[in-house]
Amino acid sequence: MCASKTQLTLLERMDRLPVSSKHKGISAVCLSAWFWATYAEGTPAFMVPALYPILGLTPVSAAGIFSAFGLGLLAGSVVLSYLSDQIGRRAIFQIDLLLFSIFTGALLFATDYWTVVICVFFAQCGFGGTMTTDNAYISECFPPSKRGYYQTLLGLTFPPALALVPIVYLIGLNYVPSLGWKLMPLLALISAVTIFWLRRVLPESVRFLISRGKIDQANKIVEQFESSAGPEYKYNGPIVAPRVDVKRKAAARPSLFANRTYAKYTIVFCLGWIGQFTVTTTTNLLPTVFTSGLGGMATGIYLTIIVTIVVQVANAVSRLFTTLTVDSLGRRFNMLFGMILGAIGCVAIVYPWANRTTVPLWELAVPAMLATFSNSWFTAFMVSATELYPVEARSMAYGLPSACGRVASILAPFWLLAVASTMSLYFYPVAAILLIVAILTYFWIPETKKSHIDVSSKDSLLLGTNP
Repeated sequence: MCASKTQLTLLERMDRLPVSSKHKGISAVCLSAWFWATYAEGTPAFMVPALYPILGLTPVSAAGIFSAFGLGLLAGSVVLSYLSDQIGRRAIFQIDLLLFSIFTGALLFATDYWTVVICVFFAQCGFGGTMTTDNAYISECFPPSKRGYYQTLLGLTFPPALALVPIVYLIGLNYVPSLGWKLMPLLALISAVTIFWLRRVLPESVRFLISRGKIDQANKIVEQFESSAGPEYKYNGPIVAPRVDVKRKAAARPSLFANRTYAKYTIVFCLGWIGQFTVTTTTNLLPTVFTSGLGGMATGIYLTIIVTIVVQVANAVSRLFTTLTVDSLGRRFNMLFGMILGAIGCVAIVYPWANRTTVPLWELAVPAMLATFSNSWFTAFMVSATELYPVEARSMAYGLPSACGRVASILAPFWLLAVASTMSLYFYPVAAILLIVAILTYFWIPETKKSHIDVSSKDSLLLGTNP
């Protein structure tokens, strides 16, 4: 409980709060948004094959729809993360859902190829913004002791959301034939509209408001959090604003990523996303590689399914491990742990191609599982990035590196298939990238667990220091 005579700044009051019902409500709504964003990202694998006879698709035109998904996510990550740092978290996490809802609704009535491509692109723009904005928003609302846990919970939505996609597809195909594949976007649309309605009651980020000089609004929101913490938790002291640098214009600052203070973080995070997304794309393509017998291997669809399940289980386990340990073992430990295991897995994957024509299951499953543990890096990154960049670049700290990763995910399939007969030309360079990221993380990324986010990010605007 805050002593009534203690003078605390608004930021100190936010950081001293226990996790209240208001915090948990924010977490629940953001978790729902991430779940359905991930679900929507997984739908093209089933939607595009269903569109082949309807739109008369060719492999090239089908690839165009897949590209629209990836490019939409990339554009949303960049543009909406900038706008989130420019005009506020609350405005953007409503706009991104509105974008998705409008264009997913239009997709249900699309009857030609280019309408589908346009609807897919703008719908995914919306959900690209969801991930960048929600991550920054959670980091600015939660106290230091639990910030990592509640941020990494967002990443746990990926495995169950992706598992839901084929279930909904099969239900539409077998039980609602009048809808068929359209049941997938229809369910996403209903969920997005529901979350849009729920989000209207969420407050703006206190830190964002303070950075814009809106002290009275920020104080009212802090009081709401304190009220939700229980009747015994009350602050009776004066309203004390932090030492905001009033001489500077508060605005999104992409230039910070090349700033002397933050450039080394930018290098590590962009390389890390390239490595992690390359691994993710690889594990998604392994079924194609296995069933094609590329590289002299001969594996059946049965083994492919088992390996795919193992990879998804490892994905969930790595994310859960980081969620449970990010506030105790720390951000750096999980980032190092994920990248080192990922590198070992990528090297081990090469062995069957180089030394076997028929491969025991464990020689496929174990390397794929280890490679997938690079997800621990990604999960810890979500927290570390928001704690190392200030309020003017906190959404972009997720958005810009993730854009680099999405470019890698677009190029990786072509690279993998081009060198499929000599898999070492793919997996060894990927392993090298992961090891480089691990080394740079060790030397350049400080541990920020349980830190005050404005101090760890050297937030010159809120701390009133020189940029």
